[in-house]
Amino acid sequence: MGFRRPKSRRTSVNIPSSPSESTISSTNESYYTANSLSPSLDVSSNFSMSSESRSQPNNAIIIAVMGPTGAGKSSFIKAATGVDVQIGESLSSCTQDIQAVWCKHPTRDCDVCFVDTPGFDDTYKDDTQILELIANWLLKTYQAGTKLSGVLYLHSITANRMPHSAVRTLDIFQKICGRDAFSTTGLVTTHWDHVASQPGYDATECEKKEKDLCETFWKPLVDLGSKPLRFHNTHISAWDVVRSLPLEQKVLLIQREMGDEHLRLSETTAGRTLLSWLFRAASSLKEAIERIVNLLAGSSSTSADDNSSIKYLEQEKAKANEELNGIKTQLDSQSLRRNPLLHLEHYRSRKSRSARETTKAGTSL
Repeated sequence: MGFRRPKSRRTSVNIPSSPSESTISSTNESYYTANSLSPSLDVSSNFSMSSESRSQPNNAIIIAVMGPTGAGKSSFIKAATGVDVQIGESLSSCTQDIQAVWCKHPTRDCDVCFVDTPGFDDTYKDDTQILELIANWLLKTYQAGTKLSGVLYLHSITANRMPHSAVRTLDIFQKICGRDAFSTTGLVTTHWDHVASQPGYDATECEKKEKDLCETFWKPLVDLGSKPLRFHNTHISAWDVVRSLPLEQKVLLIQREMGDEHLRLSETTAGRTLLSWLFRAASSLKEAIERIVNLLAGSSSTSADDNSSIKYLEQEKAKANEELNGIKTQLDSQSLRRNPLLHLEHYRSRKSRSARETTKAGTSL
């Protein structure tokens, strides 16, 4: 059965079945290319699915573009499709929702959909909201019979170090995809064009950064088939990246966990990983606040320097408390709230299934 167009919501993308329908509502925050025919598929953050099962067109290629805020996800999609996706040039992130962009493959007779996802460490949404947004989109996509043909993880080559937030993002990304999907994942370094335009540009230094990524942070993915790739901010470079992928339809780990095993987000591997990061961050902040309080207790304001130090410590304490309150809000959110009874039910089900498989294997021997 072919795709049926679902009822649209405010943030959904209604992919038209003919060019004459290529219009976008002014309230729609998503984009799509109007220069080619596209299957009637909604790949948006908010779905309104009919109860009928649907299957993915055999030749449709769906590629999710992920990575930290500011890595160049929107720039990549714009270079590949020509669609002017909103691109950030400030500290504020632009992609706050799932944005789908369709285009024709330049050398193959098929449609390609690039899905722009918001990065973790977002300006307007916390990590829990971002994970929930991505997880729900992936679940609805899976339930609609649609499988991703590839996943691109973007990372800026201009970064001089791997910040804590980037390590966390990469960790959660791996748990979203799962090991079975690493072979269809491209690890794309971006902003090569930016560093090449700088005075005193040294290609060797950037190549060393790329090598370090592959041998340390990216090693688990590379060992299982993920390809390190480069994006030079050109149309040709973008499609070189796409052509480097095997483009095999895969089901991601979080889709199996939520779609087949019916786990809550907090019970998925990605959800548990985010919870672990949040608990560790909360613990570190509590320790930092305690140290500041002790320093303030032993401080005196007998000089201007002392007053300046006290003011600085008070500011740091306020910042730490604000961050801690934000983490507490995430931990108290409905999407990450644990359900012990449900968790126990799934544990017993898995244990029973594992026992049956063990018995079956022993019998076959």
